[in-house]
Amino acid sequence: LGALNPKNLLDFIIFIGKSKKVLRTGWVREKIVDPESVAEHSFRVSVLSMAIAERFGLDKEKLIQMAILHDLGELITGDLVWSRGTKIDIKKRQKKEKLEKEGIIKIFKLIDKDNQYTSLYDEMIERKTDEAKFFWQLDKLEMAIQSLE
Repeated sequence: LGALNPKNLLDFIIFIGKSKKVLRTGWVREKIVDPESVAEHSFRVSVLSMAIAERFGLDKEKLIQMAILHDLGELITGDLVWSRGTKIDIKKRQKKEKLEKEGIIKIFKLIDKDNQYTSLYDEMIERKTDEAKFFWQLDKLEMAIQSLE
């Protein structure tokens, strides 16, 4: 492992901090007062992952990493909505995932971790592993709880 470039690390930290300001599109669209940010959503999904992964026999570290990673690509793309209620636009989802993957590569290239997190992102969007399947259910559960709140 080579030395980490301090400027790249600072750029990385500042860039991911933008997740605190990217608002969740669905809540904005519905004119919710004080809508949550991507960071707030990801935080709760991460804590939920940490708290219950082992009870379901899942790799806790991987699940937490998916929860943290899943919306970081939105720092490049914005929060693109591909479903509403029971309507799912698969082409829109695929486009969103492609653009967000490019964002993940750009973000993590700053700290030479793009290959590691691109692989995890691929696993997550393929929805084939137990952790990936479970993650997407947690993501929806968090959104449902947020809507109740």
